[in-house]
Amino acid sequence: TGQVLFHRDSSQAPVAEMRRFLGVVPEATGLYYRLTAWENIRYHSRLHGISDEECWKNTLEIAKDLDFVESLGRPTRGFSKGMRQKAAIIRALAHKPEILLLDEPTGGLDVTSARMVRSLVKRMGQAGGTVIYSTHKLAEAEQVCDRIIIIHNGEVRADGSPGELLDVTQTTSLEEAYVKLTMDAARETEKEDVEGRIAKYWRRMMTPRKLPGGGEEDE
Repeated sequence: TGQVLFHRDSSQAPVAEMRRFLGVVPEATGLYYRLTAWENIRYHSRLHGISDEECWKNTLEIAKDLDFVESLGRPTRGFSKGMRQKAAIIRALAHKPEILLLDEPTGGLDVTSARMVRSLVKRMGQAGGTVIYSTHKLAEAEQVCDRIIIIHNGEVRADGSPGELLDVTQTTSLEEAYVKLTMDAARETEKEDVEGRIAKYWRRMMTPRKLPGGGEEDE
């Protein structure tokens, strides 16, 4: 559990208002298969208080970037994983959020479509938006992100720009940096486990064992 602060006065803002700041693309898209892509996007935008006219304008702009305009009127039931992913990205951006959360956004996309998504993310960041990009594709993170946080076994192992992480680990790629950081963590954990087992063994050996009659057994 924890607390997420969007703005300094966010603690006083209604939840519905805070949601307008945020766009989310989960790994499972959650599209309604009986609806078309446009109907999914429009429904979601209405929940954010966006007019259909504004939503359509924003949707067309993003759909052109993702080569998706002709698919807007199609039911999502027959979509491939990549097409569902594109629809989910447009849905998340149609209300013009300030913060975008992406969970493995290029999963299921072909090379060309993945490149389109990365370009879209870069432009949003350059325009002043905030993009939180969760991915296991480290080469992709290196291309898109200006700040990298590496989490391993629930702990933050590194936090900095791609260049800073490479300098600290003395590596030439983010993948090498990740391996070095996580292997160091694994060695530390293994060392702690061994030391813990040794300490437990000696405590057991040095603690007198009680005999049935109340006496203590000599070692």
